[in-house]
Amino acid sequence: MFRPPHFLPALCLAALVAGCATGERPRLVPGATIPPATAPQAADPDASTTTTSTPADEPTLVSAIPEVPVSGTARALVTPTGVVVEVLEDRGGGFEIRTPCGNEAELTWGTPLYGAHVLIDPGHGGDVETGAVGLEGTVESELNLEVARALAAELRSRGFTVVLSRQGEYRVPIITRAQLADALDVDAVISLHHNAPNTSPSEKPGTEIYVQEDRPQSRRLGGLIYAEVVTALGRYEASWVAAADAGVLSVVNTEGEDAYGIVRRPVGLSVLVEFGYLSNLTEEAVFNEPTYAGDMAVAVADGVERWFLTDDGGAGFVDVPRVFNPGGGTGGTGGCEDPELE
Repeated sequence: MFRPPHFLPALCLAALVAGCATGERPRLVPGATIPPATAPQAADPDASTTTTSTPADEPTLVSAIPEVPVSGTARALVTPTGVVVEVLEDRGGGFEIRTPCGNEAELTWGTPLYGAHVLIDPGHGGDVETGAVGLEGTVESELNLEVARALAAELRSRGFTVVLSRQGEYRVPIITRAQLADALDVDAVISLHHNAPNTSPSEKPGTEIYVQEDRPQSRRLGGLIYAEVVTALGRYEASWVAAADAGVLSVVNTEGEDAYGIVRRPVGLSVLVEFGYLSNLTEEAVFNEPTYAGDMAVAVADGVERWFLTDDGGAGFVDVPRVFNPGGGTGGTGGCEDPELE
């Protein structure tokens, strides 16, 4: 079930939510229209049957950005070395924390975090989990982090509270990333990646966004990000490649579960963005353009903002799930070495 985000108490309407009189934080699903509704209802994104649907021309603004807690019991901590870790116990004079590798440790101080709108997840990380490597030597984990930092800055400039699952080139197993997202009670996890190997030539970017199979709001978020990213990438020149089913789709294993851990493991909503193919030389050149990270940050932020503040449905939906059983991966903690925490 979708967990809607915390909504601003100042905008609490008795007809819309319960608990206003008791001081409880009211909640509103992103995209819900504040009554009385004067704008037409957007089409259900799950009704789309092609990859050519287009976003609404005139977004319907429905609310201010929801709030997150700014005090109370710490849910996560920025360590003195800048690593974000989950807080297992806030002791008032120190913290018991879960390290990136899933170990328990104690810290005496750090910057507490009480919640967030979005967990940005730069895929891969560290010497072993580099992800794809381009023909010119571009390392996916480093590129993912560059885009993630730009996206975090862009979202923060728009009033969102954002946390990165990793702040540098060190390994963070997927299970730890998901636990951090759950601890912070984020509204969405957005995992950033660049794909490989090459597929078939295409007239447009082969962007793929993997969404949760049984969650319409994950699908809608993916569709809004897809519409913005493909438009932004289309301003660059490249010999694009794409899979036949590229677009916004669910990827399931033969058991029928979401195949990728960062999509499956979080309790809340999650999407995984594959911007394009790092294994394609001309796309690698695009990814190394000085404007690329900033352009992708704006595009993804536009999609996120539309998800929170409009009832737009998005674009690029593929109805038939892809069946795939990933091998290996970073879901477990075996062989993981923690970065310095203080």
